[in-house]
Amino acid sequence: MNLVERWFSELTTKMLHTSTHKSQKQLVASINTWAERWNQDPTPFRWVKTADEIFASMAKYLGN
Repeated sequence: MNLVERWFSELTTKMLHTSTHKSQKQLVASINTWAERWNQDPTPFRWVKTADEIFASMAKYLGN
């Protein structure tokens, strides 16, 4: 998963799953507000595993 996907995961789990919107306009405004707040105090993503560890884990999951 690249870092852009990780950011959208944060948006989904921390904002979209915990909110309701009555219109598309409300949804867009909420996303923009969330992104602005994120940018004021961004949390950097850090890889905690090596590429080899990630690929080994994927191989186990895929049965290879």
